[in-house]
Amino acid sequence: MSHVPNVFSPEGTPLIDRTVGELVAERPGRSRIFQGLGMDFCCQGNKTLAQACEKKGLKPEFVAQLLEEEGKQKASEGSNPASLPPAELCNYIVSTHHQFLRDELPRLFAMSQRVAHVHGGHTPSLVEVFEVFAGLAKELEDHMGKEEKVLFPAVAKLAAGEGAGLDSLDGPVECMLHEHDDAGAALPS
Repeated sequence: MSHVPNVFSPEGTPLIDRTVGELVAERPGRSRIFQGLGMDFCCQGNKTLAQACEKKGLKPEFVAQLLEEEGKQKASEGSNPASLPPAELCNYIVSTHHQFLRDELPRLFAMSQRVAHVHGGHTPSLVEVFEVFAGLAKELEDHMGKEEKVLFPAVAKLAAGEGAGLDSLDGPVECMLHEHDDAGAALPS
């Protein structure tokens, strides 16, 4: 198995001449494109984009265009959620961030599980990383469920003038903050 050297191409190097491992390290969101095309960016990450495309029978220019568009999409998605009314902000959080996690956590779980399985025998810390990730993923799913079933409906009622006042949010908010702190503490510093 070959591993990606910790080397980045000189600035201005065309995408097709850069390694797929480097391209993903630079922008992790690119991993979705490589996975969608069935391209290995991990164990074969030392291959240039041109080499990896040749191996899969893909046109390097086409894949490079997809990779460039991924970066442009992210840059154009700027909005200011802080300006939204409370109920709309809750909907924004669910439709944007919670949905992102629901889409990405299974993919990341499978990737981290594979890395732990393939490389964990000689690098035990990768098994630990997978275990921490699996625990955090479960906590995130539970946390999002509580926000969507308890906190956000209470915020929406309060914003509509139907709630029992700001004090009614103290318990749910305190619980959410405590869970955020616990999740942060689970990560090594």
